Parts: sequence; C-alpha cells; structure tokens
Amino acid sequence: YNPEVIGKKRRRIFWGSNIADDSWHAIGIHTAEAYGLYHTAALVESNTTQMLTKRETRYVGDDDEDGTKALHQKVMKSGIFGPDTD
Repeated sequence: YNPEVIGKKRRRIFWGSNIADDSWHAIGIHTAEAYGLYHTAALVESNTTQMLTKRETRYVGDDDEDGTKALHQKVMKSGIFGPDTD
C-alpha cells in the first residue's frame, strides 16, 4: 500500500454477481467479509437456465405459497452489505 501512488481520493467499489440456486451460506459469508466495503451491490437472477429451460426464481417475482420470496427480498434489502451500500 502506497498512498502517494494511489492518491487520497476515496474510491467507490461496485460489486455485481449472477445468482440462481446459490446457497445462503455463500452469500452470508461474502457479506460478512465485505461488510461496509461496497458502494453498490447488484445481484441479478434469471428465470432461464444456461440450457434455455425455464426455472423458478427465488428472489424476485410474485410471492410463493409459503412467503419465502418475500423473506429473501427482505434479507437482501436489509443492509447485509453495510449501512451505506445501495
């Protein structure tokens, strides 16, 4: 680390990832390690697999019978990446 080379201007760090059937453990571990680091975190979920077959979404769309999509959305929007992360 050399502050003369990097400069004193604070940089913003953006992070994005595709999610599908990812485990909550992997997402939780990453948020614990990167808490407060990112300016913006963007997660993208597709309703189609790489083989072009339809798949049920876990995080977006109409709620399912047991309310898990609503719960997943609340967790993702709860500030798990930090208080200042969009």
